[in-house]
Amino acid sequence: MSILNFLHSGGNKVSLTTPTSNPSSNVTFKLPAADGTAGQVLQTDGNGNLTFVDQKGMTFLSSKNIVSGSAATNAFHFNNVFSTTFTQYMIYFDIFTPTGSGNVLFAQFGTASNGSVTSGYQCRGGNMHSQVGTSGGTSKQVYNSDDGIHQLNGTLGSDANAGFRGHAIITDPMKVSSDTGVTVSTIIMMHYGNGNQQNKWSERGFSNGDYNTTPSGGFKDLRLGICQGNSSGGNVTTSTSFATVYGTVSIYGVR
Repeated sequence: MSILNFLHSGGNKVSLTTPTSNPSSNVTFKLPAADGTAGQVLQTDGNGNLTFVDQKGMTFLSSKNIVSGSAATNAFHFNNVFSTTFTQYMIYFDIFTPTGSGNVLFAQFGTASNGSVTSGYQCRGGNMHSQVGTSGGTSKQVYNSDDGIHQLNGTLGSDANAGFRGHAIITDPMKVSSDTGVTVSTIIMMHYGNGNQQNKWSERGFSNGDYNTTPSGGFKDLRLGICQGNSSGGNVTTSTSFATVYGTVSIYGVR
């Protein structure tokens, strides 16, 4: 059995060796002529030719777990989480407000370390929701903002520790291929508070940002939170109330 050794200057070595079982025939692996980009993996074509390719599926990017005692309006602000590596992102969230203030789940986008775009950026959206076990409990809401506040889901009750649990898909925040601007779609189960769990709703939300005013190079930051929204379509600006929030948010890039 042959062993190929690579000796480190510190004295230890790394070795490559043959399989434990004898191969059915001679095998040759041809390495790529150049290194791949960060995050790529080696792939074979079945004939021994190896190339660097992008990983398929979801790649973990970032996560925040905030306890209720550390709740803050910007608790789920992620800097430089978006890049041209991905055009879609999956967000899993479990967000609550300890004070019972605020009624709408929102997303904001910004340039690196900026957190939000607060002028000249329009986003429009709405949602459809159905109350579980209630006849005629289906309705819809519409949302608007000229300050880049993507209102997605609502409306919470005033119970302390009310919040939202679900997932979101964010499409093309870096303007790689989209011609309609960044979009956010959510599917959630709504919580009206720890003492009123029977009032859960199945809800789908959607919001689209104006492509023409997206900053050059797209967005790099994301902030999720709960604000005092306007479910009748009235304009919501940064002067609205933002609730302190806690919980868990995890972000994955999708290929």
